[in-house]
This record gives sequence, structure tokens and C-alpha cells, in this order.
Amino acid sequence: MNTTEKADNFAKNLNLIREFKGWSMAEFASEIAIPRSTLQAVLNSGQTTLDTALRIAHQLGIPLDTLTNGVLSPQEMSATFGFLYTLDWYSRISVEEQQKALECLLTLFRLIQRGGK
Repeated sequence: MNTTEKADNFAKNLNLIREFKGWSMAEFASEIAIPRSTLQAVLNSGQTTLDTALRIAHQLGIPLDTLTNGVLSPQEMSATFGFLYTLDWYSRISVEEQQKALECLLTLFRLIQRGGK
């Protein structure tokens, strides 16, 4: 994949993320901590500095290569943000609550393995 394709994927994925989250341009720029004018330029062409691209990826919590190597489907987008939300939630609860959550998750996995029986 050449750099033009990667830049196109980057712009498309950022547009998809903005739409998925329902953010205005101003909200999205604020969320990823870049000026709105910079965001508009990136969304139009996918072209930006490496520093800005890395900052955007970091602010979104998504590896840069995920944003450049292909265009995310709506299902991938939903799964990615659901997973990131869950990790963030998990990191903010107490150790006791983490243990309870893990026990519930293990119970669910056991039920799935048995086919719900």
C-alpha cells in the first residue's frame, strides 16, 4: 500500500469516526486536541505531519496503523470503541470491582463454552 492510499484511509477513517460519534467539526477537533483548521485539512486530504497523525491516534486511543491500513467497517468501528470504552471503565473501578467483573466474565465464557447449558 502506498502513502497516498494510507493518507486516503486515514482521512476516511477520521470522517467515519466523527460521524460514528456524532461529533461536529469543532467537537472532534477539541476531542483530538488539534485546531479545527488542521482537522479540516486532514479530513480533506489525509495529509499531515507524523506528529499530528500520532497525536490524533493517541487521543482516539487507536493505533495509527489501524487508521491508515484500511477503512474500518461500521461493525469494526463499533467493536473498537466498545472495547476501548470497556477498558477505560475497567481501569477506573476499584480492584474489588475489577475482580467481580472478571468473575462475571469468566462465568459468561463458561456458559458460552457449554452452549448456554
